[in-house]
Amino acid sequence: MLNWFRKSQPDDGPEPAPFEFADVSARPCAVLFKHSPTCAVSRFAHGQVETFKTRNPSIPVYTILVRTERALSSQIATWSKVRHESPQIIVLRAGKVVSSASHGEVTVDYLTEAVAEIAR
Repeated sequence: MLNWFRKSQPDDGPEPAPFEFADVSARPCAVLFKHSPTCAVSRFAHGQVETFKTRNPSIPVYTILVRTERALSSQIATWSKVRHESPQIIVLRAGKVVSSASHGEVTVDYLTEAVAEIAR
């Protein structure tokens, strides 16, 4: 089993517990957020993701801190076949990539639409 992802905490405080990729694959929808707290664009995206999470508490959002979790970030890029960028959103449906966006495209509206596509 791959122990790749960590579920984000509201304040990115204590390191979240790792979990198995199988857990993510079993979910109808999940969002991966690659984030660099030292980047202004990424901080803006983080605010957008936090707003999305508040409005959509049933959708799990997993934050990968790219500066401290480089190996994990690279594994995700290899696994997903989505070229690494930061900030970046990867939307999964049952463990498969259905959508991705980076930089200024990481918005509440983008996430809301991407998740709505899964529900259709």
